Amino acid sequence: MSQVNVDRIKSRAGTGSPTFTNGLICSGVGTFSSQVSIAGTLTYEDVTQIDSVGIVTARNGVDIVTGGLKVQAGVSTLTGWVSCGDTVALGDSKGIYFGADEDLSIYHDGSHSYIQETGTGLLYIDGTQVIVRNSAGSEDIAKFVENAAVQLYYDNSLKLETTTAGTVVTGISTADDFTIG
Repeated sequence: MSQVNVDRIKSRAGTGSPTFTNGLICSGVGTFSSQVSIAGTLTYEDVTQIDSVGIVTARNGVDIVTGGLKVQAGVSTLTGWVSCGDTVALGDSKGIYFGADEDLSIYHDGSHSYIQETGTGLLYIDGTQVIVRNSAGSEDIAKFVENAAVQLYYDNSLKLETTTAGTVVTGISTADDFTIG
């Protein structure tokens, strides 16, 4: 096998970089002290750091360990299961939409927060105990307990509750009309 030792290779004209029209094969380690520009497809293995402009296709996933992923324009389509081990932060009037026609959304408009169902059908909240609390999480507003009570509170004080015998009202009840049957 032949070996060529050179300090610099120039184009045939003697100026600028040479062009390798039939390709260039490096069987050892290739070290570049400046930028490398690839106009076609780059196929690589065991790479620890890539700075890419354009489309990146990964065969076995992408791990982002620092700096985060920032999509500045366009639509990002994720298929399969998406898992987040930390916080997902969305700006005001940005939401999470569910369904082919985006018929369920969760969003905040800068002043108010919404869970909105705009399609056909019902909005279900399932749970063995569903508790609605104040924004600080320190006071109950309403409780719905499976096979048991519905409880309504005023200023964290139980005022109305269902029981096996009917309802219990704590405090004064006011009505315009009252009929006992």
